Amino acid sequence: MLKTHLSPVFDGLLWVSMFSCLTLTAQGPEQLAQAADYRELVAGLASPNKNATTTHGGEPHVRFPAGYDVEAQRRIDQTRKELQENFEAALPFLVEALDDKRYCMTVSWAEGDAYYNYSVGAICRDIIASQLEVYRNKIRFSDAPHWNRYNYPLISKQQMKKRDGRRLAELQVEAIDWAINKLDAAGNRQNDDDKTAVAELKKLRTDILESGIPAKPNRLLRPVFRDR
Repeated sequence: MLKTHLSPVFDGLLWVSMFSCLTLTAQGPEQLAQAADYRELVAGLASPNKNATTTHGGEPHVRFPAGYDVEAQRRIDQTRKELQENFEAALPFLVEALDDKRYCMTVSWAEGDAYYNYSVGAICRDIIASQLEVYRNKIRFSDAPHWNRYNYPLISKQQMKKRDGRRLAELQVEAIDWAINKLDAAGNRQNDDDKTAVAELKKLRTDILESGIPAKPNRLLRPVFRDR
């Protein structure tokens, strides 16, 4: 199993994280106002629309109900992007909403291979995953089940609250370690693609540790606004 060895630069990141946790109990009006802003943004992911009708299989399609407010959905999509761009500040409020079952948007999976209605909680998870599952573009996936085996299991209320106050770079390194361990668990069953992925992930991990700079996020799921 891969063990985490922190560089001096990363030790500094941990110290900042601990300091941030200590100062949470002494938030001033500006910090409290910012928290209210992000909580309101996350609440704004709830759609005024009813969800679409979707089918999967040989010919997947999506049909939206009459009167579906496309402009409202475009605003929700913009809110989603803003939350991704301001991830560290928004993270506690994204975690709060992981269980929110209200309809948010309809998305296209794998360039139109399937369409799904996503809840507010599911979209919050996708925003978090876009920032933490940075290991995905180093792994060659064969099919949907293979892709889903690498859904990061620590994206949950319980696990993320244990990590409250950690910086994004630290969270990414922990997620990369998980992916490396999962690939290493294949042992002799590893193919050349897996071995290449492990090598590239170790390099990505080192780059983040030494620079203290998070990797770029993955693309968010693609929204769908019209019948397909």
